[in-house]
Amino acid sequence: GHDLQLYSDMRGRSIEAVKMLGLDSTDTISGELYFALQQKAADDNNWLANVLKISSNDSPEDLVNKSLKWVIKNSKNLDVWVCKQAPIKNLLKKQPPKILMKTLGLRSVDSMLKRNTVAEVLTLAYEVETEEWVAKFRQNYKKFKINNFDQERISFGVVEKDRIPKLEKSGVNVTKLVLPNYELGSVMVIPPKTRFPLDVLAIVAVIAESLADMRKHGAYCRMLSVRKDFGQRFYELTTKGILSASTNISEIGWNSVHKHLVGNEDFMSQIEQPYISHDEFVTTSALRLLAEHDKRFEFWENLEYVFYHNGSQAPVSFNLIDVVTNTTNRTPHHHAKNTYGKNRLWEELWLRYLSNDKVAEDIIDKFLQN
Repeated sequence: GHDLQLYSDMRGRSIEAVKMLGLDSTDTISGELYFALQQKAADDNNWLANVLKISSNDSPEDLVNKSLKWVIKNSKNLDVWVCKQAPIKNLLKKQPPKILMKTLGLRSVDSMLKRNTVAEVLTLAYEVETEEWVAKFRQNYKKFKINNFDQERISFGVVEKDRIPKLEKSGVNVTKLVLPNYELGSVMVIPPKTRFPLDVLAIVAVIAESLADMRKHGAYCRMLSVRKDFGQRFYELTTKGILSASTNISEIGWNSVHKHLVGNEDFMSQIEQPYISHDEFVTTSALRLLAEHDKRFEFWENLEYVFYHNGSQAPVSFNLIDVVTNTTNRTPHHHAKNTYGKNRLWEELWLRYLSNDKVAEDIIDKFLQN
């Protein structure tokens, strides 16, 4: 029943969106819609660039700095439950990231930690060191206790322009735009080499979504802090990612459970303790942040998990990040990426299953139990 209801809901939303784009919902083909969505995203990108006072003459560094400043200024939830810096700093001293030190031209760990924050060092070490180094470092997390964690403000940084070629030479994928570090609550932004189509919307969205993901990770750790096997679960989170780590506990992954808890005061009140509060779980998605600033983005917010399918052509994702990604990469319709839309669709389906109180209680108990 939930499956059929979701399908009906998605079809209704897609038809309404097609009409809002000025198209005929009875005979619009997928390719036509695909490019109409790209035009809508381009218009929104130009509007946002004007708000942020970003011109086509601005450098990639100017673009990143203005976008980052805007996201930080307009974000309400900038605190997250993460590792304290001291234990991570001690681990870095015991297991120096020698490849990173060579890349940065530094001879000692003390010098590296003096010139860079612990979060910067750990984030870049994960990118340039060997898989063996990273695996050995993360093994230490199995011993971590909740006293190794605290509520901290998310930190943001922009990779310096002269460092980018060095990092790229060491194997860092500098096209990622952001390098989040969930252990320490840090987001490093890499300025692109050149400006690109829809870059304002892309960078604002990816920074804001990284912040939201950071909050979800912090809430996940907070939820598991009551468990005796907390260290092992934290280790799994850092090695497998939040989706795989959480589905090891429950068939329904954390993103859907988290969304259900935030939107359901009754269930949230059942797990609230002195060490777990509702405020720590509240998360603002990139689209919510944009929609709160201007209603034009409500169009995209209502379509995060919606697809349009007409006949034998490939389905079209209405998800803004998918649209921006395909526009930026000039991807043909038949090769379009729809990863974000797919993920949101699964999350929405699981979320509807959680509307059954018995299902929700069973799932949440799994996260709280050993």
